[in-house]
Amino acid sequence: MASENYPQYLNDIPYAGPTSNYLNKIDICLPRPLSTSRPNGLWIIFVHGGDWRDPSIDRKTFHKTQELLLNNPTVLSKTAAFASLDYRLSPYPSHDSNPSSLSDPVRNVQHPTHIQDVLAAVQHLQKEYNFQDGYILVGHSTGGSLVYQAAMGNWGLPHSVIPPLAILGVSGIYDIPLFLTDHPDQESVIKNAFGSDTSVWESASPALNVGAKGWRDPQLTMLAQSKDDTEVDEGQGQAMLQALEDHPADCGEGGWQRKDHLMILRGQHNELWEKGTELARAIEEAVGIVSGWV
Repeated sequence: MASENYPQYLNDIPYAGPTSNYLNKIDICLPRPLSTSRPNGLWIIFVHGGDWRDPSIDRKTFHKTQELLLNNPTVLSKTAAFASLDYRLSPYPSHDSNPSSLSDPVRNVQHPTHIQDVLAAVQHLQKEYNFQDGYILVGHSTGGSLVYQAAMGNWGLPHSVIPPLAILGVSGIYDIPLFLTDHPDQESVIKNAFGSDTSVWESASPALNVGAKGWRDPQLTMLAQSKDDTEVDEGQGQAMLQALEDHPADCGEGGWQRKDHLMILRGQHNELWEKGTELARAIEEAVGIVSGWV
């Protein structure tokens, strides 16, 4: 296909095989034919937030950031493709415009279904495009929680996902008990997604499980937090960074040492993806760090 027909947008791709539902979908953007991308060009894979339940915050929330990155020559020269994914949701019967129904199993799940879907989506992309560990897994808000949960193991999936080169959590929730100490009004949201067993909250918190059995280190663990964020405060990023620093990675087979990195952003919680500039800036920094490793 002629290069003038790019970027190419491959939307609504099912990733769960015959069992795929309307939320088991991926959007893919190819800036150029994959055959003409640089060797080891990176895949940027985005996981949205939304309190594990909000249908209005979905994979399309990445599109603004994606367009900015498509016009960033530095990032574009090092990137093979962009992808954003949806996953099954916890109930939200009080949503203003799209309330969930008890009759819809796709929007009535709890942990670990969210992370299982994320891993299934990544596994599908790895199988189809064979990029192995050549990707950056990016998540915002509860998506930030999910991308760091991806480092905690395979969550019951029959086959392991090849871990990413880098994980970037943007304004994520990494320590659920700490989050509820700071935001006790959010307990109903946590119970909705994880149930009432506090031991599950702890076992699902990446900051409380760094280095535990099943933990798999990427080469870069990056956190981006906004000083202006009133929904997820800086304490979450600091708790995750401290946990990482308390458990430095052993060198991998290639002799690498995990790099832990914190970046400060500006803007309110959802402004980071609504405007896209700060989320794009964080991704650009992650790409810049890892591009020398591939």
